[in-house]
Formats: sequence, structure tokens, C-alpha cells
Amino acid sequence: MTAVLPTPVPLDFEAVQNALHSWASTSTGIQAIWAYQSAPRPDYPYITLEITAGPNQLAHKWQDPHTFDDTLPDGEQLYFEASVPCEFTLDLQAFVLRPDSRNPVYNAQQYLLRAMADLQTTSRRAALKAADVALISVAPPQNVPVIIEDSIVSRAIMSTRFTSSFNITWYDTYIESVRLFSDDFDIDTIVDGS
Repeated sequence: MTAVLPTPVPLDFEAVQNALHSWASTSTGIQAIWAYQSAPRPDYPYITLEITAGPNQLAHKWQDPHTFDDTLPDGEQLYFEASVPCEFTLDLQAFVLRPDSRNPVYNAQQYLLRAMADLQTTSRRAALKAADVALISVAPPQNVPVIIEDSIVSRAIMSTRFTSSFNITWYDTYIESVRLFSDDFDIDTIVDGS
């Protein structure tokens, strides 16, 4: 039997970020950027995303060896995988110039309510699952108006918690047999792995 050894892939954080960015921009219909980018702020309205906590390890989950191939060189005969669940917090802030609470186009909270509702759809959950991301919880958006460059800007904040996993792989050598020897206990035997 010849095993095809997978390439170790811990957490594909770029795929996680891309899935979250896609959710924020497509669910609201406005431009989404990661907070603290070196580029200038985009035109209003827009949303910023920021991972404010995590990823934090939740627990260990060890799995059995996936493959064994005694024809491979030492150090590659056994393939192990550990999947460690983790969680992280993503905060979103929506910004809208010339606020008008009666008009959804000029109310930042309305954009985040759209994003919140979209998280409940089957299609969005499937898209996040493809990036190994799942929603844990979402807090309702809060209105927090702000003054930016002498203008009142409608700003809303929403905090979300997601889960993902660190998938860690490693290789090891199979020990075929061990000799147990002791003069004191009169032991001299071979123990094999079969």
C-alpha cells in the first residue's frame, strides 16, 4: 500500500478572512474593508471588519492515525491529525454620511441588520462552512454616531463570534518490535506490533 501524504495545513486564515469579507460586502451591498488598512478610507457608505479577539483554543480533539505505510522512510510511516477547535470575535462597523434614521440608505444600523439577517440563511452558512467557519453568536447592531472631519456620521457596531479549527498534521515512525531485557527479572523477549 502506498499512501499519498497530505500537506500539513493549520488554519487557512486567508480563506477565513475572505469568507467573512465576502459575507460583509455582499450581504450589505456596500464596500467592506479590513480595519487599519494603509489605504485611505473609501467613500461612504462602507463597513470595516476587525478580528478583535482570538483565535482562542477551545479544546483538544485528537484523531487516530489516518494512514500507515511501512514502505515509506522512517519518520513518514504514520500520518496523524489533530483538529483543535477555536473561536474568534469579529467586529463590524458601518459608516454612513448624512445620517437619516428614517431612511435605510442613510442609517448604518440598517446595513448591519442586513448582515445579521444574512447569517441565518442556508446559503451563507454553507459558504462559511466551505471556509471552515461557523457562527456561534451575533449581538444586535448598536447605533454609535460619530463626528468625522466636521460631519456627523451614522456609525453602527456589531460584534460576532465564529468558530473554526486548527488542523495540525504530523508524521512519525512505526515501531515494529521492541526487545525487553532484564537480568534482575529474568526477562528477554521480543514484543512486536502485530
